[in-house]
Amino acid sequence: MSQPRIDAVLFDMDGTLFNTEIIHMQGWIQAAKAFSQSFTETDYKAFVGVVTDECHQIIHQKWGADFPIQDFINHKSKLQKTIKAEGVTLMQGAQSFFDECASRCGNIGIVTSSSLDDVHTNFNYFTGFEKLKSIVTSEDVVNRKPAPDCYLLACEQLGVKPEHTLVFEDSNPGCLASIKAGCKTVMIPDMKPVEPEIEPRLFAMYPDLVAAQPLINLLK
Repeated sequence: MSQPRIDAVLFDMDGTLFNTEIIHMQGWIQAAKAFSQSFTETDYKAFVGVVTDECHQIIHQKWGADFPIQDFINHKSKLQKTIKAEGVTLMQGAQSFFDECASRCGNIGIVTSSSLDDVHTNFNYFTGFEKLKSIVTSEDVVNRKPAPDCYLLACEQLGVKPEHTLVFEDSNPGCLASIKAGCKTVMIPDMKPVEPEIEPRLFAMYPDLVAAQPLINLLK
């Protein structure tokens, strides 16, 4: 069997390259406590891979129309920035895997549900920002993950076909976005396991990027 053609590599950011989901979760839990609301790790896991604005809408409906959602959002944001200022850790094998991909493939990009500011903040703890040829954030598309728009836009920016693009994702909504776009999707599960309906549609799945090293051989 011939090797699949890979012209580009796209990475999700939070939970794939950066161990930042735990920071986001801590912010949610601490902010909820400050506002006398209950919010648990299980609650947060339901938000993994979901755009933040949608999470805010969901929790506002849950806590009631009179809940001061904007005050909560502002407080949560300050907490998360404070925690992140103490340092952002990387997912296992992320830096070396990224570096090897960038050395073999000129088309490297980030596709994230976070903001561009978050990308810049995270890359203070990661080398290789200058190697990114595409950065697609939540601010760049109307229909966000699990819609395919973000990955289609990244492929368009790079001038490559989705079927020739290798994507690394940690969440089910992110994987679904990549799959719908027609990309070869690799899942590295972080906080939630793969959903049964998604697993058969994956190109591959590994526990971490160290284990995914064999895929580097697919790159030119």
